[in-house]
Formats: sequence, structure tokens, C-alpha cells
Amino acid sequence: MEEIFVTAVKMLAAKGYIKLENYFVDGTKIESASGRYTFVWKKKSVEKNDKKLDEKLRAYIRMAEKIWDDENSEYGNRDLEELGGKEKFTGKDVKELAGILRGRIESLQAEEDKKKLKKELKTVEKDYLPRKKKYEKAKRICGKRNSYSKTDEDATFMRMKEDRMGNGQLKPGYNVQIGTENGFVVGYDIFPNPTDTRTLKPHLRRQAKRLGVKPKVVITDAGYGGEENYCYLENRRTVAVIKYNTYRKEKSKKWKNDLLRTENWEYNKKEKYYICPDGRKLALTEVKKKRLIPDTL
Repeated sequence: MEEIFVTAVKMLAAKGYIKLENYFVDGTKIESASGRYTFVWKKKSVEKNDKKLDEKLRAYIRMAEKIWDDENSEYGNRDLEELGGKEKFTGKDVKELAGILRGRIESLQAEEDKKKLKKELKTVEKDYLPRKKKYEKAKRICGKRNSYSKTDEDATFMRMKEDRMGNGQLKPGYNVQIGTENGFVVGYDIFPNPTDTRTLKPHLRRQAKRLGVKPKVVITDAGYGGEENYCYLENRRTVAVIKYNTYRKEKSKKWKNDLLRTENWEYNKKEKYYICPDGRKLALTEVKKKRLIPDTL
């Protein structure tokens, strides 16, 4: 489908219908056909429960170490100490722990301790290990996303404008980026992240790779406004016609007369300091650079 689409766009350019110079970009969210109550949340659920499971495993290892120390077992506990010192456990670690316990239980003299550890071993194998594998799979599916749908793993939960309930309900969907020129759709991409700000750079990269040319001008709405996008387009020598979210507010008298905003303070460009409403100097102390949008997207 992509090959056919690109061929059609190139044909339009060859016929003179488009010039591939002025690129208008906008995004729309399309709801997935999957169930809206099939969500898996990475931070609120998976990572939180995985951390709790790691705490249970550490506590269990400490308990097992104590039993062997008390019985002066012929086995050393170095392997258990290595596992117990881990900050995060993997499914492989839990499987290794079960193997160590199974090999040591029979060496115990006290039947009560042996019975207790056999019960705990069953918990490790039948409960902890499957849960650990489940959390690992969920993290792998999520990747950089924070959620996915169980019945459509490519769909991410995001707020839809066209909400029948009118309450901004989160639904599984996709963020589709569409680029046009002269009324023709000349580019598109589908993204799992809901914010348009994070889609502009990867979309323009893919579009340039498909067509072999980059636009001279990119026109979008304020949803794409951000310093990193501006810098990216400037470095590519592409003209950006993109407002930012507070553009209209900053033009108002109320905004300009608000002395609590640093952008309205007097600034000495030569000596690099602001003068606050109290007449005090606020000098530059350090400069920090932060990458907001990873280049890997």
C-alpha cells in the first residue's frame, strides 16, 4: 500500500499538481476496534506490581538464607546472596531461584523447615514465576508507551475529541499524521503516542526517505509548537510556520502587563541579568540543555 501511495504522489508531482514544497501537517486520532476496557498500564500497574513482586522475592530469599544458616547446611549461600542483592529480578532469576531451592530442600534436617520451604517453592514456581514473565511481556509490548490494549497490542490509550460520552474518556487508538499540499494527501504515518509534538520529527524523516525530497515550508497548528521541533526544522533549513500553545495569550494586554512573568521583566543582554519588579538583579548562574524528544523516535 505504501509503495502504491508513494508512486501516486510522485506521479502527481511529475504532472505538476503538487510541488512538494509547502507541507501542511495535522493529526487525527482513530479509535481501535478493540474493547475500551482491555487496557494495560505500564507505570500505574505493571511497574508498580513488578516492584512489589521483587520485594516479596527479596524477603523470601532472606527467609531461606536464615533457615540454612540456622541449620549449618553444607551448602554455601553465595548463590542466594547474589540473587538477594539484585535490585530487579528477571524471569530467568526467579527460575534460577526455584532450581536452587529445589536442590537444597532435601538437605534440611528439620521437617518443619522442609515443609515450609516446599510450600514457598510452590508459590515461587506457580505464582511468582508466571507473574514475572507476564510483567516482562507487558513491558516489552509497551516499549516507550505507557499503555496498550490486550485485544489490540498496537493500540495505545488516548483521549479522543469525538467522545460520545462527553467526558474525555480514554480509548484505545492511533495517532495518524497526515500531510497535504494543494488539496492532495502526500504523506501519512501512524504513531502510538498521543501527542502531536513528538510525531513531527519522525514523520518528516520518514516522508523525506519515501519521496527523496524535503519540503521548503512546514505548516502546522500550535499542537506541534515546541523548541525542539523549531530547532530541528531550522537545522534542516526548513521554514516553520508553527505557533506555540501560548502564542495568542502572549499577544494580550493581560499577559504583557503581568509582572510575575519573567519574560516581561527588564533584561540586560550584555551582562545577562534580569531586573525583577522589586528592582533586584537576577544574574545567570548556569545553562542546562535537555533533550525532550529522543532522536530514536
